[in-house]
Amino acid sequence: MRTSEELEKVLQIDFQNKDLLTLALTHSSYVHEHPELSSNPKYATFYSNERLEFLGDSILNMIVCHYLFFTLPHLTEGELAKLKSYIISQETLYRWAHSILLGEYLLLGKGEEVSGGRKKASILSDAFEAIVGAIFLDRNGTKEVTEIIVRFLEEDNEIRKIRPATMDYKTTLQEKLQALYRRLPTYKNYKDFGPDHAKMFEVELYLEDRLLAHGVGHSKREADQDAAKKAMETLK
Repeated sequence: MRTSEELEKVLQIDFQNKDLLTLALTHSSYVHEHPELSSNPKYATFYSNERLEFLGDSILNMIVCHYLFFTLPHLTEGELAKLKSYIISQETLYRWAHSILLGEYLLLGKGEEVSGGRKKASILSDAFEAIVGAIFLDRNGTKEVTEIIVRFLEEDNEIRKIRPATMDYKTTLQEKLQALYRRLPTYKNYKDFGPDHAKMFEVELYLEDRLLAHGVGHSKREADQDAAKKAMETLK
C-alpha cells in the first residue's frame, strides 16, 4: 500500500489539511470494520469518503462543462452534452484513477480487499470524485482542482480520439434505424461472466428478429455501446 504523501506528489498538490486526503481515500468497508473510529471522541467526525464523493461529483461536472464550453465553441448543445456524458462516466474516471494507481492508496476493509476492491471500477471512480471534493475543500475554491482535472482531460488519449458525432453510438444507431426502417433496436439476453472484481457483460442487439451485433463491456451500458458501435459498422 502506498502513502498519501506519494499521491500528493503524483497529483502535484500539497494538502493543507492532510485529514481531508485520508478521508477521501477511506472506503466505507474500512469504517464498518473499525467501529472504534466512531466510538472514540478523537475520531468523532470520521466517516467514509461517500460525502466527499457527492461533493466531488458536482465539482467535476462544473469543471468539465466549463472546459468544454470554452475550448469547443463550434459544438452544439447536444454534442457538448454527449461529450460531457462520456467524460463524466465511470469508464473515464476509472481510467484516470488507474493511471495514478489510486487503488494502491485506498483504506479498505479486509472483505473488500480480498474481493479485489483495489481494482473495482466503481470503488476507484468514486474515490477519484472524493479526491476532487477534498481538493476543493482544502483550497476553498476551484483553481487548483481545475488545473488538475484539465491536466487529466488533456493527457487522456481516449478523449482525444473521440468525435462527438460518434461518441454515443446507442443514440446514433437508434436515430439511423428509425430513419431507415422506422423501427427501434432492442438490447436483450444479457449475460455476465468473469470474477466478481472484474465482471464483464455481454448483450445481443436486435432489429425485430434480426441479430445485428453482440456487445461486451465492463457494464451493461458499455456492452450496449459496444454492440451499437458494431451494428453501425455493419450498416455503413
